[in-house]
Amino acid sequence: MSINSTISKELIKVDKILKNSGLYKEFSYTEKKYTELDYNPITGDNETTSSSTSYTFNGIPLATKSDELKESAYSVLLDVIVMASNIEFEMRPGLEFDLDGTVWNVSTFTLNPADSVYELVLGRK
Repeated sequence: MSINSTISKELIKVDKILKNSGLYKEFSYTEKKYTELDYNPITGDNETTSSSTSYTFNGIPLATKSDELKESAYSVLLDVIVMASNIEFEMRPGLEFDLDGTVWNVSTFTLNPADSVYELVLGRK
């Protein structure tokens, strides 16, 4: 049995434990996609359509930092751990996640070497 399959099996167990313990918080993210259609010679514009896809995922909020952020673009930072299997979209800085009605932006993220857990730093003004 390979180390990756062992890790995957153990992560499923960990995910169930976290759900049952109440440590998870639900985050939501709405991805908006814009598609350019044809050029309209009458208006001089490219016509576009938009669609959106909503995602929810569970994460574990850890520590909130606010006092020591003098040089940060955010006034509050939140560290979050998320199982990579809970993410169904491409993670990148700047995404906006909603947690309990508060919007948080992805400041930075790392994916551990086994590609199983994201460590997110979310920020808000």
